[in-house]
Amino acid sequence: VKQAQYVQTAIDTIEIRAVLSRPLREQERLDAIQNTIAALGYPYKVVVVPVSEIPRGAGGKFEEFLSLLPEVQN
Repeated sequence: VKQAQYVQTAIDTIEIRAVLSRPLREQERLDAIQNTIAALGYPYKVVVVPVSEIPRGAGGKFEEFLSLLPEVQN
C-alpha cells in the first residue's frame, strides 16, 4: 500500500481507499479490515477500494480521514 485514506461513507461504513503497488492478497485485505475495526473500536462495515490516486483536499492537503456524512444541524 503506497497511500491510504479512510472515508466514512455511512454511519456504519468505512471505506479504505488504497493506492496499491500490486493487488492485495485476500489475507492482506482481511487483515486491513480487521486492523481498521480494532483501531476504531467499533464494528464498522469496512470495504477496501483500490484507487489509482487519492485527491488532495482544499488547499492541497492530504486528508487521511474523511467523513462524507451530512452535517447535523441543531
